[in-house]
Amino acid sequence: MLTYALAVLAACANAVSSVLQRKANKRVPQRENLSLRQIWILLHQPLWFGGILAITAGFLLPEWLPTAAMTAGLAGLLYLLAPSPGGTPRVHWYGWLSGVGGNLVLVGCLVLWARRRSLGKVRREKSGQWGGSSRAAVLAVAAGSTFGLTAALMKAMTRTLSGCCRIPLGKAGRPTGRAAKARCRTNPAVSC
Repeated sequence: MLTYALAVLAACANAVSSVLQRKANKRVPQRENLSLRQIWILLHQPLWFGGILAITAGFLLPEWLPTAAMTAGLAGLLYLLAPSPGGTPRVHWYGWLSGVGGNLVLVGCLVLWARRRSLGKVRREKSGQWGGSSRAAVLAVAAGSTFGLTAALMKAMTRTLSGCCRIPLGKAGRPTGRAAKARCRTNPAVSC
């Protein structure tokens, strides 16, 4: 519904822009048509600037207003949740199994649903037709879920591997002690 309202407001802004710019342009003599003097005269008319502001609003309404609203909503959510640093929680294997499995099932269902809708008949719903933007939204949720899973797995692996690669370094920046040197030899990621 918001999309339709913003489209109507953008169309109205474009119409206002056209009217204001034509009205400002009528004040310029015809002999000045398509000349630098015409531009100079228009630059000194408030009506013409009003037309420029209206067309800018017509462009920004459908493009930037929803983005600004989503950004404000996300900022408000973060403010209200008030995240704070905590300890490093340990997740058991069954937690990972259920989380990864649930995520993969969700992504698979969303992709199948989007594919089925794109290959099947177009179904009319209350809001109109199932079209490209709805399919794109479903696939975007699937991709976002996959990115979230990847981020969680990378964070867990980084935390797991960060404890095994700590090697005490001496003044020259080289490992010290027999155990550290042995660890350095068995770990190709560490330069000795």
